[in-house]
Amino acid sequence: MLPLRKISTRQKPIAVWFDADCKQHRRRTRLAERHYRRSRELNDRLEWVARQRSLHHLYHQKESDYWENLVTQHKDNPKRLWTSFSSISGLLGRTSRSPSHQTFSAEDFLQMLMQKIDNLCASTADAPPPQYSCTEFKFKSSNPFLKLIFTV
Repeated sequence: MLPLRKISTRQKPIAVWFDADCKQHRRRTRLAERHYRRSRELNDRLEWVARQRSLHHLYHQKESDYWENLVTQHKDNPKRLWTSFSSISGLLGRTSRSPSHQTFSAEDFLQMLMQKIDNLCASTADAPPPQYSCTEFKFKSSNPFLKLIFTV
């Protein structure tokens, strides 16, 4: 009914350490989840939970092994090590592309803050002064030091 249209998609891996073993384990876990959701039986749920835990353990192990291997591989070449870390987007808190221009400077922040303070002062200029009420509180303690501090 609809005309054919060519589209292109880009497959992006979940993580650099995510391999075929992780993918296969994830598929088995999702299969167990779908099986449980259809049957609603306790045994199926326990199987799914066990596979889910195993999947998370596998992910943790694969990630740990990957980074340990990378550090061991480049331990004699710090430049290569830091290059491999910084090439992974977001690992060191910065992206692979540098921003083309700064859109927000310290002066902009100061100006925004001063404007906010001015607006607050203007909105509370006609407000009556606050009223405080006195209380007759006596601190009862056996500690003479605390009595000295809190007795007025």
